[in-house]
This record gives sequence, C-alpha cells and structure tokens, in this order.
Amino acid sequence: MTGIGYYTLNLLEAFRDYPDIELSGISYQGLWSREQIEQSLTQLSQPVPAQARQGTSSSGWHRLRVAARDVPAAYHAAKWWRSRKCGQLLGSLDSRTIYHEPNFVGYPFRGKTVITVHDLSHSRFPEAHPPSRVGYLNRHLPRAVQRASAIITDSHFVKRELLELGLETDPARIHVTHLGCEAGFHPRDESSTQLYLQRLGLRWRGFVLAVATLEPRKNFEGLLRAYQALPPELAREYPLVLAGGGGWKGAGLKRLIAEVKPPHRVIVTGYLQRPEVQALMASAAVFAYPSLYEGFGLPVLEAMASGTPVLTSDNTSLGEIASGAAMTVLPHEIEAIEQGLTLLLRDDSRRDKLRALGLQRAGEFSWQRCAAQTLEVYRMVDGA
Repeated sequence: MTGIGYYTLNLLEAFRDYPDIELSGISYQGLWSREQIEQSLTQLSQPVPAQARQGTSSSGWHRLRVAARDVPAAYHAAKWWRSRKCGQLLGSLDSRTIYHEPNFVGYPFRGKTVITVHDLSHSRFPEAHPPSRVGYLNRHLPRAVQRASAIITDSHFVKRELLELGLETDPARIHVTHLGCEAGFHPRDESSTQLYLQRLGLRWRGFVLAVATLEPRKNFEGLLRAYQALPPELAREYPLVLAGGGGWKGAGLKRLIAEVKPPHRVIVTGYLQRPEVQALMASAAVFAYPSLYEGFGLPVLEAMASGTPVLTSDNTSLGEIASGAAMTVLPHEIEAIEQGLTLLLRDDSRRDKLRALGLQRAGEFSWQRCAAQTLEVYRMVDGA
C-alpha cells in the first residue's frame, strides 16, 4: 500500500468515531456505503497468515506497476479510465455532498471539493519521478488547487511550498493537518521481535534500518555511501537493512549494493507486511532517513513512536516533524550522514536521549487528531 493509501485508510478508520457523518466512498469498483467501508476496514485489520504473506511480498503485479511507469501511454490511460469511471459515480451524488480527494487531483464534481496535497516533489525534484507522473501533475494540479473549496496539507512546509510556487495565493484556504501514527508502532522488548530478527539474521539493537520505497528521492544511495564510509569495527557490528519495495530508477542503488564489501554488509528485505516493519522499527539501533524531499515523513514519526533513535534530514518537512527529537543532517553531504551515524552508534547515552525525546514527540501526533482537524475543514466548507 502506498503512503497515500495509508493516509486514506487511517483517516477512514478514525472517522468511525463519528457515526453522525454520512460517509460514502468511490473507487473504480463502484460506490461504497459507510457500512461497506467499515466492513472493509474490519477485514483489513485482521492479521495476515504467514503463508499468505509469503505470496504477497514483492509480487509480479508490483513489478508490473513499476515497469508501467516507464511506458508513456500507460500512466495517462489509467488516469483517464479512472477519471471517467469515478467521475460518473460522483455525478450520481447529491451536489450538497463534500467530495474529499486524498490524492492531489480530484475527479470532476459539481459540488464542493477538498483536496489533500501531500508534497510538491514533482516540481522540486522532477528527476526523482517518472516523466508521466510529473507531466500529469504539472498539467492538472494547478487547476485542482484553484477549483478546490479548501486545500489540506500534511505539514506547514507543504503549505509554504504551495504559496511560494504560486499554486495558491490565499494562505487561509490551506489547512495543515499533521498525520498520525498507527498503534502498531510502539516500543517492544527483545523477545517479542526475535522471530522477525532471526529470519533476517539480525540481532536486537544490532543494525541500522531504513524503510521506504527504493527510489531516488529517498536518498538510499547517499545513505549507502555514508554507510560504506563507516569505520570497519562499526560496520562489522551494525549491518545496514534496507526495507521497502522496489521503486523507480533503482538500478543505480542495486549496483552500489553489489559493490559493498565486508565487513560492511547490506540486507535488502524487499516489501514487508506491517507487522514485520513494526518489529524491525522497534529493534534497530538507529533508524536512518536522509531523504532529499518529504511532505511529512511518516517513517520518522513511526520510528520515534517505536522508541528508536532517528537520524534524518534537516530539510523540507523533516525538521518540522522531528522538532529536536532526532539527529538532523544535510542529506546531500555524505560525510555529514556518516558522521551522524558514527556518533549515534558509538554513543549509548545520546541514543537513549533521542529515544526518550522521540517517544515524547510522537505522542503529539494521532490519526484521531488528524481526523478531527479534517472534519473541521469539512464543516467550514459546508458552511461557506
């Protein structure tokens, strides 16, 4: 599931606390009633059997999706088909309905619309995205912003981006609703994570972890170069674990991984189910996330909530989310990342301090708060 998928899922889960909302949903499969949405949420919350997980890691379907991004017509054809299908469904709704599009660009609707803009990386870092996605957002996002009754962003940083790039001129139309963290991300003891660690040959608090889709914007190449520069005695004790499904333009990272020599060691897990990610998050010595650009940086929040010290970038939204509860570095400077890792891995007291600060900071975020703030935006739009 994508980051936007988790955003939508957790927002809907939090909306269960508001039974007075007349909630419905649309997808290319049809129109969903509130009852159908809640049934689906209940099913998704059930644990996935181990035998089922084995067949869902990084499937052929996921590889096909990644490959299709490089086919110029595929992305636009899929967007056109979904727009046509979902636009027809929206047309059947009462015009008094408020339509919230959680994924940047909404479908045609005659009523009031709220959109969520998660980041503007397609504009700031177009080279980190497939050209088809960049072209689509460049063409359609400005109009979506102007047509929206209100705009939601995940951070104050993205709000500033919308204003600085001229996509919106009125700051009062942009509403910041920080994301939350799933309850599954919390501190765990060694015994509760041993099963997952043994599968990967890892030891408790004995590895550096990075979790994200393996694509250029996440700066895994920079992290890998910094890890290779670690002193041999640290590299021997702390392998680097890269957890996440394959993304766009991953060939360069694969080449770098193939060049790693002992005592440095890199473990690439591929796509993991949430329980596996949660166990690793709570077991790592350090969580490293030197991303080049983020609109929020949910993995940083998840790591802090798991009681793991975080090293992340000092740019974009990441400093806003960490707010002094993580070690921040310049993501373009390999030496700065290496020095940060070395300092954390050698200093138990610094790690303990960041662990405590991270837990405190993570406690300030919740999906319930995000949902309540989102509902305030709906009410404002409804009364306008």
